[in-house]
Amino acid sequence: MTARVWLCAPLGILLAAPGPANAQKLTKKTLDMRNIPVPVTSRPEAKPKPSAPAGPRLTLEEFTAVKHRRIQEITDKQIRHLRRLIRLASPDDPQLPDYWFRLGELLTEKYRYFEHEARRLDEAIFRAKQDGDADAEDQQRRKQQEEQRKAEQSLEKAVSCFLAAVRYAHYPRTDEVLYRMAYLLEVAGHGEQARAFFHRASECLAIGLQLGQRPLYILLPRVELRDLFLHQLARLVG
Repeated sequence: MTARVWLCAPLGILLAAPGPANAQKLTKKTLDMRNIPVPVTSRPEAKPKPSAPAGPRLTLEEFTAVKHRRIQEITDKQIRHLRRLIRLASPDDPQLPDYWFRLGELLTEKYRYFEHEARRLDEAIFRAKQDGDADAEDQQRRKQQEEQRKAEQSLEKAVSCFLAAVRYAHYPRTDEVLYRMAYLLEVAGHGEQARAFFHRASECLAIGLQLGQRPLYILLPRVELRDLFLHQLARLVG
């Protein structure tokens, strides 16, 4: 047993002893990274984008005017479409009086627009007059007269369309057309003509009520016309 131990001892000593390569590896110097400066790379700054030019800013009045002009463009397109339908329709087309009625409604909208534009210039005329600018005042007055002329033309065209609709004897909305026309003339300041058509509308509606063909639902928003209608209707029906 003792001889076996002594035989194994030199082998263990040889294995434990460091060789030349291991000795060199163990004696290699290590670097201390704590004292070495680390280069810092900074990101390139982004170039500022060129600012786009700001769009024009509209005031509330200008924005409203733009919206109204767009609405008028749509209205003009509808007017052209209805006029084309009227031109292509046959004389016995049952939809023809309704085409005239709808065209009169659109022309009524045109009248209201031009009338509003004319009244909108009152403030500009007043300011020019207060500032003593006679040229600006004269220019605004000419614009107002032009808008007023367009309004009167639209009014006349609307009334002519309503009259074309009521010429059809069997048109079921004759009383309503007459009411719209009477109200339009009343608002435009043509009271006598309005009352004449209002009387005709009352007669048509009274006949419809007696025959049970028309419900009592058409009332104008103007108080004086509404009272006149109720009085006339009571006299005709009663």
